[in-house]
Amino acid sequence: MESDPRQPATLLMAANGTAIDRNQLDAFVDHQMRELQIPGLALAVIGDGRILYTAARGVANLDSGEPLTPESVFEVASLSKPVFAWLVLQQVAAGLIDLDVPLHQYQALPELADDPRHLRIT
Repeated sequence: MESDPRQPATLLMAANGTAIDRNQLDAFVDHQMRELQIPGLALAVIGDGRILYTAARGVANLDSGEPLTPESVFEVASLSKPVFAWLVLQQVAAGLIDLDVPLHQYQALPELADDPRHLRIT
């Protein structure tokens, strides 16, 4: 499936401030899929709280050949760990939590009351 044709031609700024054209991004994704033998991927670029770009390429299931769509659901497995870490660090940056404060000070865990080790987990 192609990227959304309703997207503006220039939609992103790279980290170095260079504008990135939607067609360039499409070509880059296609090239990486070929080079790395990626059977399918879905991609969304979000900026300023808006979806700037969506694309889906390849298949969701190698056996059935089911195509990917921007609405395809993926099992996140271990990918949730860095997302959770990012969310925690956002709370640290906002001053809402301190990584050096034991977790039990934020959430009581009565089911662990008999095991004092939980008092040291930060």
